[in-house]
Amino acid sequence: MVDLAKVINENTFLISDTHFGHAKVLQFEPIRVEYLSDYNSDVTSECNELLELLEIIPEEEHRTHDRINHLCKYLIEFHDSMLIEKWNNVVGANDTVLCLGDFAFKGIEEYTQALNGNKILLRGNHDLKSARTYIQAGWKSVIESVQLNLNGRLFEMSPKTDIYWNGFLTHINGWRILFSHYPIYNNNEWDLKKYGNITDMLEDVFESYGGEINFAGHTHSKLSNFENGINVSIEHCTSLTPMKIGDVLEMNGYGEK
Repeated sequence: MVDLAKVINENTFLISDTHFGHAKVLQFEPIRVEYLSDYNSDVTSECNELLELLEIIPEEEHRTHDRINHLCKYLIEFHDSMLIEKWNNVVGANDTVLCLGDFAFKGIEEYTQALNGNKILLRGNHDLKSARTYIQAGWKSVIESVQLNLNGRLFEMSPKTDIYWNGFLTHINGWRILFSHYPIYNNNEWDLKKYGNITDMLEDVFESYGGEINFAGHTHSKLSNFENGINVSIEHCTSLTPMKIGDVLEMNGYGEK
């Protein structure tokens, strides 16, 4: 069992929503295609074609457009290889990485083994396998409940009401931070309909235990609606790479207290 209170600190790497093996993410988040076009000259023409189609074809037709889907399926392998290389360029074998959900849609063991670091998964809505599956694949821990680090002691909130009701509250550099997949104070109608009860409970935890900052993912390139919310979906990480928690805090104006 990993002691989260000890291993998650300012030097822990943080990332969310890698979506390995998910071809359609390239439709939803074209910034990934832009990075890939610059990163791998072998697929620049295909990337540019996809970007042009995403621009000229109405958004409601993207999911069913044959050429868009073909290009996404072709490019996802190159996209995944790029993310692995970028990850391993900054994360060493002994580093700790906290992923705030939506890791991979398939090939969990393959992608896990390809990535450096001691990896901790805070389950997202697309992480559908059992915790045992992720542990067997090489993850050090899977956060499936709301856990609180209070004065160096770890407490678990109960009862657990939903598989996706999870989070981790701790102090880093003097700030009380809630790590979660779902951003709190989220006003997206679709999210509220499907996950509103989860975010309501996370908001209660945040307020009850003096939370100051919420690190979350889920919304990809969209910014947080909460002024003290920091979106660490991969689209917001420098060059699509994991970033140290301390660096993310400093970049967002939260210097060490």
